[in-house]
Amino acid sequence: LERTARRAGSVPLHSVGIGAPGLIDPVTGELRDSSGLPAWHRGLVRVLQQRLPATVLVENETNLAAV
Repeated sequence: LERTARRAGSVPLHSVGIGAPGLIDPVTGELRDSSGLPAWHRGLVRVLQQRLPATVLVENETNLAAV
């Protein structure tokens, strides 16, 4: 993600949206459970927020496909 953000040339990077399988906690925005990505649900948004200078949003992949 960091490399892609740099190559995109968007300065500053405003936001990053990620689609993931599983349930999203409506309060924290974190991935609650993801059987397809066993360890990814632990603090995904928090970790990405620390590494990227942007707002990070995670949404269920099916919901994003509908958009």
